[in-house]
Amino acid sequence: MDDYLPEIYVEFQERFADVAKAQGALARVIREQTPFDDRTDRLVKLALAVGAQSPGAVRSNVRKALDQGVTVEELRAPWPWRRSRPAAFRRPWQPFGGSRR
Repeated sequence: MDDYLPEIYVEFQERFADVAKAQGALARVIREQTPFDDRTDRLVKLALAVGAQSPGAVRSNVRKALDQGVTVEELRAPWPWRRSRPAAFRRPWQPFGGSRR
């Protein structure tokens, strides 16, 4: 896995170092308290990213899920957006509901 971090995240860490450190500590405590294994935890994070309509977070979590052994077939499971993507995931020229073939 590469160590790429989005510029906005790096800027946040630099500008608000104390907040970023506290956020990281909170995330670790929450992670230690969950009953999920790493794979399930990553899939939950992916689902949250999809629900938040955050394409960057979706890409990041897909990349990390693949690194953790989740298969492409598992990632292509029937998700609700397969037929009608939310606006955040639609190309500007794509009509609502996807192509009409």
